[in-house]
Amino acid sequence: MTKWLIIVLILAFLIGSWSWVKPTADERRRVRLRNRAISKGLKVESVKGQVRERFAKSGEGGLLMLYWAPWSAEAAVDRRALLIPRRIEPGEENSAFPGAGALPELSGAFKGWLADQRGIGFVWDESATIDDLEKPMSWALKIAEGVGH
Repeated sequence: MTKWLIIVLILAFLIGSWSWVKPTADERRRVRLRNRAISKGLKVESVKGQVRERFAKSGEGGLLMLYWAPWSAEAAVDRRALLIPRRIEPGEENSAFPGAGALPELSGAFKGWLADQRGIGFVWDESATIDDLEKPMSWALKIAEGVGH
């Protein structure tokens, strides 16, 4: 009897340990979103510090991510003007780079546009779908390549 009890306890421990390290459905979805962006040429990183404060609503927790496209050599960008990351408002012209005024409004999971000396991208909480990701991703790539103006 005790022999079977020990075997059952060991099996329960192993199954519990395995399910603990297995990624959740949400983690797998986020990995798919990030891999899609990376396959299109975007960089992905978490937003922290002062930049996060510009995009997070008061008291809002949770992870915010920046998906961004590096500036191409052809993009007419004043990188010195973008030493400090800037939140870019849609429809607002920005002297640092042409095409800023053409950026579309973002809503829902998307918190806003961000430009710095490395490139342009959008901040979001990754709660939307891959289909929702396509439009801001294509805009970031167009602007970074200097095509969006």
